[in-house]
Amino acid sequence: MSSFLMPIHEEFFWKLKEVNERMNLLVSEGMLRWSEATEEAQWMAWEDYGQPLARHVQLDKVIDKENIHGWLHERLLRVECREAAFMAYLAERVGQEAYEMGKEIYFEDGLREGRIEKSRTGVVSSPLEIYKKLRYHLLNGMPCDQIDEVLEDSPEVCHIHKNTIPQREAWRRTNVDALQMEEMYLTWMKGFYSAFEPGYLMTVEKNGLGVDFFITKK
Repeated sequence: MSSFLMPIHEEFFWKLKEVNERMNLLVSEGMLRWSEATEEAQWMAWEDYGQPLARHVQLDKVIDKENIHGWLHERLLRVECREAAFMAYLAERVGQEAYEMGKEIYFEDGLREGRIEKSRTGVVSSPLEIYKKLRYHLLNGMPCDQIDEVLEDSPEVCHIHKNTIPQREAWRRTNVDALQMEEMYLTWMKGFYSAFEPGYLMTVEKNGLGVDFFITKK
């Protein structure tokens, strides 16, 4: 792996681990509410997509150096499908309450990530800078994917068009309720923004298969 690509792939691998950690939070909360159903849903998700790599595992120890892109893409699908499958299986057993719990956990996880970034960054100077900080934490397809486009950048507002939500592929494969998962996804982002920079407001407008985000000063 080249010295140029290594940091990009390391950051991507870290994001995969963060999604695994979020699933652990979903499982932990689910066990408190519906222990038997949660245990069964987790087992079935693992059966379908394997168990997650341990957090301490280093990328250079496990990556297929002869097929770097293919290996990373497979890991992306496994991570996203495993979480989506868990939610689908849990919802089959406990109903819509699974997604309500999911929104709570996603928001709390977004808050946690926002606070972490705030402690590293301090004061930000523009809405665009806030968006860039979010991208450090958000799993947004493969590193080479061009999903987001900045349509407006001013001191008062940043308008980003996302041509798709890349997790939709995992949602389709697992037959999870895609609308509920989309709400969870957007809730995570709102949690991040509210913790990272409460002086700004994020609003969302759906635009066909895409989504438009507006980050504005309050």
